[in-house]
Amino acid sequence: MNSPLDVLIADDDKEKTEELVRVLKSKLEIGVLDFSISYNSTAKKLKNSEYDLVLLDMSMPTFNPKSNKNKPTLKALAGKDIMVKLKYRAIKVPVIVVTQFDIFGRHSDAIGIEHLISDLRNNFPDNFVGCIYYNTQSNLWEKELIDMIDGVCNE
Repeated sequence: MNSPLDVLIADDDKEKTEELVRVLKSKLEIGVLDFSISYNSTAKKLKNSEYDLVLLDMSMPTFNPKSNKNKPTLKALAGKDIMVKLKYRAIKVPVIVVTQFDIFGRHSDAIGIEHLISDLRNNFPDNFVGCIYYNTQSNLWEKELIDMIDGVCNE
């Protein structure tokens, strides 16, 4: 990799975000490191700024919380909706989904991670790089993430 990466981390989990930052800064040369914590803030940042890479959580709230007391409603497939926006706006930024879940949605609307990966790969080939299963009990996800980023940077 020759130049620093400008990265957007779109995730509402503070601990996961901190771990992503730690791994990125320890293994890569980072230029701009930007953050969003909801579907709306992510969509706005992607519309108004350019990034070399997006690390995208699949489940996020629709809006940023107005206070620490209010728990915003979680949008199970917010990340997929962000991918739809990228495609619609013809924004061709590489996206790596980083998730702690293997099932998204509830009851009859639930979708498994393998089905989701297949769907993202088929419908968003200009953006979707892959999916990392983030697990606090292992550091395998760190190597997978760096390998995926190296693949993007060396294309």
